[in-house]
Amino acid sequence: MTHPTWGTPLDLVEQQFNEVSAFVAEGNPDQIVVASAALQRMLVDFVQLRETLGPRVKVPPSVVARLQALAEGTRVLRTQMHRQAAMVEQSLKVIMPSGPEATYTGGSPYGSAMRQSGVFRVLAA
Repeated sequence: MTHPTWGTPLDLVEQQFNEVSAFVAEGNPDQIVVASAALQRMLVDFVQLRETLGPRVKVPPSVVARLQALAEGTRVLRTQMHRQAAMVEQSLKVIMPSGPEATYTGGSPYGSAMRQSGVFRVLAA
């Protein structure tokens, strides 16, 4: 049994995914954030639609194929974003070369996450 409500929500998700992909290609971070948040909301609504239809409603193979294509596209999009992040990091190293190594930095001249030592010493008078 198929349900006619699959098409339109999935079309909207695909359209929003394409918009996010276009913004990633442009390299516009503000628009990426807004479009990604909208995509996330649409995906949550899509999952809720699936839950409201119940387990007896079978997902058509065409919908499964489209969802698999979106999953593959998400992997490609993630790779593109990692590449852009690496290019930004390299650009920062060119524009702002690091000076002497600071005492509390990790591997990057621009800082890193803090690490706990796990040791707390108590001073007694």
